[in-house]
Amino acid sequence: MTFAVLPDLLGGDDTQSLADYLDDCRTKRNVSSYDHAGEVSNAAADELLAEGAKLRTRVLAWVRKTQPRLVPR
Repeated sequence: MTFAVLPDLLGGDDTQSLADYLDDCRTKRNVSSYDHAGEVSNAAADELLAEGAKLRTRVLAWVRKTQPRLVPR
C-alpha cells in the first residue's frame, strides 16, 4: 500500500515510475525469498539502494514541507 500512495503524497511526474519500480522489487523479493533464493544480482541490489536513497530524499523534502516540526534542525 505504501508504494500505491506515493504518487498521491509526493506528486511529481517521476513518482509513479519510482513507486512501480519499488513495488516490482518488492514482488521480486517475495519470489526470491520463497522460490529462488540467490537470484538477485549485485547490480540489481545496487540499483535498489540508489533508488531507495532517492526516495528517502524525496520523503524528507515532503516532510520538511508539510510537517516541518517532525524534522530535526
